[in-house]
Amino acid sequence: MVLTVIQYLRGFLLLELKGAYIERFINLCVRHGIYLWRLRKEGEDRATVHMSVSGFFRIREAARKTKTRVRILKRRGLPLFLHRHRRRGAFLAGMLLFALIIMALSSFVWAIEIEDTEKIDKNLIRNTLKSCGLDVGVLKYTVKASEIQADMLREMPELSWLWVEVKGTRAFVHVREKTPVPQMVPLSRPANIVADCDGVIVNCTATRGERLVQEGEPVQKGTLLISGTVETKQGGTLLVHAEGTVLAKTWQKSSGTFPLAKRVETDDGQRKSRYSFYFGNWKLPLHGSGAPFETYRTETESTPLRLWGDLYLPITFEKSVVYSTNVRYEILSPEEAASYYGPTLLEKMEMPADGEIINTEYTHILNGDGTVTVTCTAECLEEIGETREILEGTENDGTIF
Repeated sequence: MVLTVIQYLRGFLLLELKGAYIERFINLCVRHGIYLWRLRKEGEDRATVHMSVSGFFRIREAARKTKTRVRILKRRGLPLFLHRHRRRGAFLAGMLLFALIIMALSSFVWAIEIEDTEKIDKNLIRNTLKSCGLDVGVLKYTVKASEIQADMLREMPELSWLWVEVKGTRAFVHVREKTPVPQMVPLSRPANIVADCDGVIVNCTATRGERLVQEGEPVQKGTLLISGTVETKQGGTLLVHAEGTVLAKTWQKSSGTFPLAKRVETDDGQRKSRYSFYFGNWKLPLHGSGAPFETYRTETESTPLRLWGDLYLPITFEKSVVYSTNVRYEILSPEEAASYYGPTLLEKMEMPADGEIINTEYTHILNGDGTVTVTCTAECLEEIGETREILEGTENDGTIF
């Protein structure tokens, strides 16, 4: 790649060689330091080769000695291009101005890619980056990754790590979010295990402490499950740090009101393509205004323009395909509505990270206004034990007499 650019900047020729001693001609050129490349033999007495412009003026002696005829087939490169258009001043001035504009545009950051984020809103990170000095349109040579990292971690304590990497005209921001650490009671302190939500016990195993609940027993939030207070053989009471696992069935509910008519949209085969250019936030549509069809859906594909590699321009080409659709409505029975809308309610529930859904049930109530209220009940299996420190009534050695 680099060698090709150098050859273009210096200029080169594609030559045709004819004669009985082409190999000797090539050897003489190499001996005199004339650089040749892409030598291709076309026949017994004919070959083509690429040669620099400066080398072309030094082959006269080698051609004379070997009786080789040399003919120029093509001229390539910037010097030859400028020489060919030397009398077209406006054209050359325009090319020079274009090159200067491209060089200037390639010195700025035109896109910011935020990666590895899951919970934190990217717009929040983007706005904070802007206040820390990294925004679209800033001179990329002024971007100091270490300073931005320090400022961002100070402004956003929910981040544990951040790094900025500038490639071409794009800035890549890699982040790591802090994982909330649950409050842990040190093992040296006495503690109970209590229920952190309502449920029905499926299994309770105490590895330390006294189990107080049995399988099938319903419990409420805050119920003592494994006690850290145990009886000693001497008849006293010892406070320990209770340990164990408590699995229980829990239930979550979510409700919503929906119409009994379901919208069904299908394509009718007609479509139109629309094209636009975006210059930053400014849009230049290459089509008329207004909707092309009465009812439609749109698929959009955006392509940022770039010179090469990661040198992107602040211009985005957008292609939108608009499909004409037919819309009809299907009347659902209350049971069908419950089955249709129920999964939507299930997706909106916040399920426990360490639990699993073992059963779902959808119920419905028909309303007088032609709507239906659907309730989704999810039965889960999860760990409900929460360690809670015993704060009162203890001696320094943890024993009560």
